[in-house]
Amino acid sequence: MIGDTPVSTIAKSLPVNSTEAIALNSQPLEPEKSLKHIAEITYEAGALHLTLDAYQIRADDRIVKAEFLGTASNGSTAIRNILIASGVTSVNSAQFSPNAIDTRTRSIDASRNTRGAQLVSAFPQHSVR
Repeated sequence: MIGDTPVSTIAKSLPVNSTEAIALNSQPLEPEKSLKHIAEITYEAGALHLTLDAYQIRADDRIVKAEFLGTASNGSTAIRNILIASGVTSVNSAQFSPNAIDTRTRSIDASRNTRGAQLVSAFPQHSVR
């Protein structure tokens, strides 16, 4: 909708290496890279069992689906003109999946188990660059 007017959009998901995606500034995909660090400490005494886990996962060059380009909210006329110039006349909105973000997840998980009663706590932290 633009204001109170319904708008019809025909969309297409493009391979990242297609002529159309390259015309929309797509870059060749690179493999995602990740690194994981994990540490665990356990303690047992009689019926008491304690566990402390800590981890960090870092992923670079994550492949994510981009927003649709060419909708009424983000330059539909310019995007449609680029698509037409690339020979795509059947759609007026497109998306592709680039290497777009780096992420990091950290967490400390603690659990206590005593005679069948269990208490579990988690303290996650996520960030995206």
